[in-house]
Amino acid sequence: MSANDPIADISLLPDIVEMQVKVFEADTPIGSANIRALDPPMCVAIATFTPSSGYEAKRHANEIDGEYVADRSDILRIFLPDGSELRSHAILILDFPTLDEIELHIVGIYEPSFEELFSAHPDYRAYFDLDLTDEQRADKQRMLQSKMRSRLAKEWTILGTIVVAISAAIVILA
Repeated sequence: MSANDPIADISLLPDIVEMQVKVFEADTPIGSANIRALDPPMCVAIATFTPSSGYEAKRHANEIDGEYVADRSDILRIFLPDGSELRSHAILILDFPTLDEIELHIVGIYEPSFEELFSAHPDYRAYFDLDLTDEQRADKQRMLQSKMRSRLAKEWTILGTIVVAISAAIVILA
């Protein structure tokens, strides 16, 4: 592969994009999960869950095929690759047996901090514009402000049209 080949570093992506965590109920392992997506402003990590022999959907899943079962956050624990515990406000297992898919959502991650865990993740970097130059960031701000002004102008035009229509109706009815 040449140095300019855009897929030359493809083997590095799994290490950058995914983090594997272990899921436990008390001291019983129930599975592992590869974190594959983030929602940075909400401190949420979304993972593909792989159950182990200790997993029971009716006992551990919050939802089964889209039907709410119960909140399981109080019985589930997440451990990072280094063995430390990840703390969050909620842990959700969404089991879809008809699709043969199980997802894990870790909501409101606070310890270790979300930034500490995911600052290298592409979703995190994109959300906070960490890979943009100062000039690119300024261009983005200008574009967003321009769109906001355009939207406000459209809204005022619509409001003006409504006011004129109401005034005309009042004059006609008077």
